[in-house]
This record gives sequence, structure tokens and C-alpha cells, in this order.
Amino acid sequence: MKDTRDHIIDVLFGLFLQKSFKEVTMKEIVEKTGLSKGAFYHYFDSKEQIYLEIINQAFSSLIYVDYSRFSQTSLYNFYHDYIDYLNRIYESFISSSSGDSFDLNYYSLIFDALRL
Repeated sequence: MKDTRDHIIDVLFGLFLQKSFKEVTMKEIVEKTGLSKGAFYHYFDSKEQIYLEIINQAFSSLIYVDYSRFSQTSLYNFYHDYIDYLNRIYESFISSSSGDSFDLNYYSLIFDALRL
């Protein structure tokens, strides 16, 4: 069950990078995931729910930062730990998107999320 849910999230993350939230249809979701409409609704209540879950997963590491993980000995060390953390997050984000470069589609995804 977890694998199917993850599959839906992975497929739709790529789809929402290609098209805006409004452009993605349930027919397309069913085709791209290889599931029936009923199977999709078994895992998610709506297109909005999956979209918000994708946004939360993709961007939560950028929003919620545990600052206690960084050095407390000096501002210099804290700053460098924080920059290293941001670089790791960025690299992880880029590698999870099939190797594509960070382009306007990511910004479009963010703006769509803000509108919702």
C-alpha cells in the first residue's frame, strides 16, 4: 500500500512540474499512474489532497529547519553548517527530480501551491 502511494506521489510530482494544477486532469492522473480512478481515490480523496501532499514533501525540508542541529559555538560555525545544510537540501531536491535542472517549472509549482 505504501509503495502504490509513493508511486502516485512520484508520478504526479513530475506531472505537476510539467503542467499547472488546473491543467492536470483526473483522466491524465489515471493514465500516468496506471491506476483506476477508484484506486486513486482509495489513496487520496482528491487532486487537491495529492497536490498539497506533494508540495509538503517536496518543500517541507526548506520550510521546517531544526536549527539546534547546527553548531552553537560561534556564528561563523553556525553559518557554515546552515549553508552546508542548504546545499544538501538543494542537491537532494535536484536529484529527486530525475536530474532536471532547477528551472521555471519549480517556480510555477510553488506559485500554484501558494494560490491553493
